[in-house]
Amino acid sequence: MAGVASAQTPTLRKEAIVSYSAHITVHTDNSITVAETIQYDTGAIPRHGIYRDITHTSSTGRKMAIEVASVTNEHGQPYPYQTSNVSGKIRIKIGEANQTFTGERTYKIQYRATNAVAQLKDGDEIYWNVTGNEWAIPIKTVAASVTLPPDTAPTQSACYYGPKGSTTPCSTTAGSIASTFSAPTLLQPKEGLTVAVGFPKGVVTPYTTPSPNTSTFATGWWWFFIFVPPLITLTLSLLYWWKRGRDPKGRGVIIAQYDVPDELTPFEVAGIIKQKVSAKNIAAEIIYLATKGYLKIREVDERPRGFMSTKDYELELLNDYATLPNDFDRMLFEKLFKKRPQFTLASLKQLLRGKQLETAGVGDEGKTVRVSDFKNVPYADMRKPIGLVLAALIQKGYYKNLGRIKNNINRFALFFGIAFFFLTVMGFLLTS
Repeated sequence: MAGVASAQTPTLRKEAIVSYSAHITVHTDNSITVAETIQYDTGAIPRHGIYRDITHTSSTGRKMAIEVASVTNEHGQPYPYQTSNVSGKIRIKIGEANQTFTGERTYKIQYRATNAVAQLKDGDEIYWNVTGNEWAIPIKTVAASVTLPPDTAPTQSACYYGPKGSTTPCSTTAGSIASTFSAPTLLQPKEGLTVAVGFPKGVVTPYTTPSPNTSTFATGWWWFFIFVPPLITLTLSLLYWWKRGRDPKGRGVIIAQYDVPDELTPFEVAGIIKQKVSAKNIAAEIIYLATKGYLKIREVDERPRGFMSTKDYELELLNDYATLPNDFDRMLFEKLFKKRPQFTLASLKQLLRGKQLETAGVGDEGKTVRVSDFKNVPYADMRKPIGLVLAALIQKGYYKNLGRIKNNINRFALFFGIAFFFLTVMGFLLTS
C-alpha cells in the first residue's frame, strides 16, 4: 500500500517535517490501525496547517475503506479537520482557513484501513508506505513499527526508503511483539519510507467474497458497466424509434392549391369584396370563362392610332354558352357575340333622318369579336349581366338585399345615361 502525505506548498528551505513516526497494528479481520505522529515546522512563513493524503488501494489492488478516528495535538486536544476524495486518495485537511501559525506543531492522526493485508501464496503480508512519496518538503527523521496479532511471529520483514520504487534498504529490528524500522538519513522531497512484514497464513480471516469496498474494476465487472448499459439504451431507443419515431409514408411533394369557395366567378367575388359590380369587372370575367374553355383570346396585329400603335385582342367562341351555370355569364356571352347594329354618332344621325341602322358591328359572324369593337357597345347592354350577378349573390345567401350596392348602381347608371344622352345630342348638333 502506498500512503501519500503533503504539506501546504513550501517555499522556504527551513520548512520541514522535523520527525515522522507511525505505529501499525494488524488485526485478524484483515484491517489495520495506524497511529501517526507528525512534527511539522512552518519555517519563517505562517501556515494554516497540513494535508495528509492516503491512497485507499492496497498493495494487491483491493479497495480499502479509510476511517479517520481522530486528529489531535500531543496533549490530546482535537484539531479541526475535513476529509474528502482527491485524485483517488482520501485527503485529511487539518487546520483552519482563518487562522495561521508560525513554528512547530505536532499532529497525531489515527485511522483504520480495511482489506490492508495482502494474502499471498506462501503467507500473508502487511506492506505499507508509511509516509508516502509526495511530500514537497524534507522529512528529517522517520520511524515506524508494526505489531502483529497476538501470538503471531513475523516470518520476514523489510524496509525501503527513497523515491517511489526504490529498493534501498533501511534499518530493521525484529522483536517478539513488534518490528521497528527507521531511515538512516533524512528523506528529501518526494521520498518516502515503506515497510513490509510477513507472517503465516491462518492468522487473519481469508477473503471469501469481494469486499463491499472493492473497486468495480478490480473485480472484473468493469466491462459490464462500460458496455451493457449503453447497449441496453441503444436497443430501447431503436425499438422506440421503430414503433413511434419513423416518419409516416407521405404522398410525395405536397403542393398547396387555392381556389375561391362555392365556385364563385370574378363578377361575384367583386360584388362580395368591393360591394359593387361594374363594367371594369368584365375583363376578369372574360378571362375566367376562357379558362373554362368557352372562348379563346388571341392577340391580333397592332392597329395604328395616330402616331402610336395599340394591340388588339380577338375573342373566339368555342362552346355553346347555353351550358354555362350562371345566368349572368350566359347574358354576358349573348351581349358579346349577339349580332347588333353599330351604335355611333353617324348611325344616330341616320336614325334621326328616318333611315334604318346598319347591322354590321360586334359579332358579325357570331363566333368572333374584337375587344376594340366594345367601344360602341352602350353601357345599358352590360348593365343587364351585372343585375343578374346581384340577383345570384342574393340567391346564394351572400346578401339579404341589394341595399347600398343597388343604390350605387342606380345612381351610376342614371349619371352615365344622362352623360351619354348629352354627348350624343352635342355630337349630332356639331355635325349637322
